[in-house]
Amino acid sequence: MSSSSHFSSNSLLSGSYQGRVLEVICGDEKSNESTSEINNKIIVLIKDQLHTLSLQENVGIFQGALISFEVTENGRVEKVKTEQSPVNFDAEGDVLRWRCPAKYPSRMELLRTRQQIIRGIREWFEQQDFIETETPVLVPAPSPESQLFPIKTNSGFLVTSPEFQMKRLLTGGFEKIY
Repeated sequence: MSSSSHFSSNSLLSGSYQGRVLEVICGDEKSNESTSEINNKIIVLIKDQLHTLSLQENVGIFQGALISFEVTENGRVEKVKTEQSPVNFDAEGDVLRWRCPAKYPSRMELLRTRQQIIRGIREWFEQQDFIETETPVLVPAPSPESQLFPIKTNSGFLVTSPEFQMKRLLTGGFEKIY
């Protein structure tokens, strides 16, 4: 779907943008002497930022759609294209619930808080002279775990826990690892 000059945006600088339509807010019809306009708004998520675009006519934009557009120097949105997402975005579904910070702003705050906690834990371990290790996920032979998940693409096994690999590092002389 393509459209031109039906939208306006005050919060975006000129350039090309891509995002996801999180919400379509239908407005009231305003009748002028010559034409009647429909003032609708859409909330678009672009790189973890919410932006509201105003549109004067109904161009078939729906919740969950992927949207790409360009903003001109004077703030007009042009070359609007939407496409159906390969993922089903039901309005009440779990996928959209986690991608909709407009309705659930605590979810974004929860993820940011989690990131700060993990960063703090890593900094504490580094101050205590621990070494951060990344244990392999694919190993050539199974470990003594209760369940194994064979992989069909390569000859290897998917490790369900890094504990065994970390124990190997401990026996190899690494005392402070996480």
